[in-house]
Amino acid sequence: MGLKLFRSKTTALVVVAAMGLAACQTTDQSSRPLTPAEQQLRAEADTFNETVAGGVVTGVVVGALLGALVGAASGGKNRGQAIATGAAVGAAAGGVLGGVDGYMTAKAQENANNKVRMLNSMTEDAKKDTDRLRRMVASSNTILADSKDRLEDIKADVAAKRLTVAQANAERSRIEANQALMQKTLETGVEKRNSYKEAAQRMKAQGGNTAEMDAQIAAMEKQVQELEANVSSLNSALEVTRVG
Repeated sequence: MGLKLFRSKTTALVVVAAMGLAACQTTDQSSRPLTPAEQQLRAEADTFNETVAGGVVTGVVVGALLGALVGAASGGKNRGQAIATGAAVGAAAGGVLGGVDGYMTAKAQENANNKVRMLNSMTEDAKKDTDRLRRMVASSNTILADSKDRLEDIKADVAAKRLTVAQANAERSRIEANQALMQKTLETGVEKRNSYKEAAQRMKAQGGNTAEMDAQIAAMEKQVQELEANVSSLNSALEVTRVG
């Protein structure tokens, strides 16, 4: 994993860390309530898609907090602007240790450079991410089946003039939102899998026994493949049932 995904989150993290704002969530505009599977997918994805490799954002958050504190101490009348500026500068400095470098640096600090404890901690991170991904894959299985049925119904209703094209597209937008969330989760899953792989390889090069971590990575790979298949299947269903 490179720094692209990590840095793309820097601005949002700076705001949250420096100003203590809650993250905003988009709400579904459909008149129909979310199904249990849709609710579960969104709840899990909110956390899963927030960070890469079990806490790799540590460097940027710590940098933002330290920068904000410096800004607060020196801001005078323009204290708010100084906090924001300090946070941005601190985050940029912390971001230098983004990606796998930042993750492993944070793990080394947390575990006093003890290689066994580092490996145990990273394995636990991988397990948590794999378990969360497994639950999202299960939700996506249900969403995929429901979406295929609904798309066929929409197509039939348009043909029978029970729905206008505009109404059909409005119905499809709900399914397209699910597809977008599944796609985003897949991308994050790939990033995390790659990050854990690289971290395990580095630990192995230092003489660490990565057998347990490798097993978790293999389990994560299986979930990534299943989610990829679901995303592809939903993409195809959306394409062949397109109306208007």
